[in-house]
Amino acid sequence: MNHLKQLIKDTQEKPNASCAKRSSLEKNESKQKSIMASVVFGMPAKDCSYNGICRIDHADMYNQYSAGCISIAEIFRVGKKHFLFRFSKNKMRKLTIRKHFGSGYFIVLEDYETPEFIGTTLGQCAPVIRQGIYPVLDKDDYFEVLF
Repeated sequence: MNHLKQLIKDTQEKPNASCAKRSSLEKNESKQKSIMASVVFGMPAKDCSYNGICRIDHADMYNQYSAGCISIAEIFRVGKKHFLFRFSKNKMRKLTIRKHFGSGYFIVLEDYETPEFIGTTLGQCAPVIRQGIYPVLDKDDYFEVLF
């Protein structure tokens, strides 16, 4: 249990080193701006197996994936350091829901550097989703995870 607490603490404290420069315009943009994206769950190093985020693409790429653990997510910037993902339950397989959200926590087994289009659209550099364990908020139509 102490290892779990330390992992959560480390996740919250690690800064995104690649996000050093921000213009004053970026700092003042609306926090309600969002982007839709398709998300493939898993680990990039393990060919999208296991837990975490393996790939994020533009939302229109969703139909390009034939199967697997995928979802459409609406992504919001929250403050200067965090991003909120709303993973749509629509079209998500029951196995995907059970594996990635069923415990009440979203587990990321390795750091994932998100694509540039997310940071560009939301007025901040692309976030790095750090290895860690993140609480899941279960809503009627989606799951919310704050990274």
